[in-house]
Amino acid sequence: MTTGRLAVLLCSLFAVIRALPVPQRDFSEPQSASWDYFTFAQQHPSGFCYARNGKDCIVPPETTEWTIHGLWPTANGTKGPHGCDPSATFNFNSVQDLLPRLKKEWTNLLIDTPLDSFWSHEYLKHGTCCTGISCLSTEHDYFSTV
Repeated sequence: MTTGRLAVLLCSLFAVIRALPVPQRDFSEPQSASWDYFTFAQQHPSGFCYARNGKDCIVPPETTEWTIHGLWPTANGTKGPHGCDPSATFNFNSVQDLLPRLKKEWTNLLIDTPLDSFWSHEYLKHGTCCTGISCLSTEHDYFSTV
């Protein structure tokens, strides 16, 4: 991988900032994991597709800005936690009223995948790790936070 390509990849996938202080709570519940802060990750759609060599990827014409890649509970010095509730399922019906916003801000760039595949992936991998916080306890809460 060339240096330029690596820079595009890093810049496009990981424009990361620390956001939303974590409230004090008991992380001993089985569906939760201990973490210290949220990582708010953005991606530039063109950079994302470029990094995939354009494979299975398309930038919708209306997508012209950075999009949200995720809101990730993060423990200091780690890349996680993630997948905190393996029995969880994604309820697409619960975010129907957010659909215009999700399509614009949490854009699924992968071709031939179900409309909700990116959102389901992000919620099941990261959202399930913060369901113990009342303002993030559902899919709707998670996706309407940012």
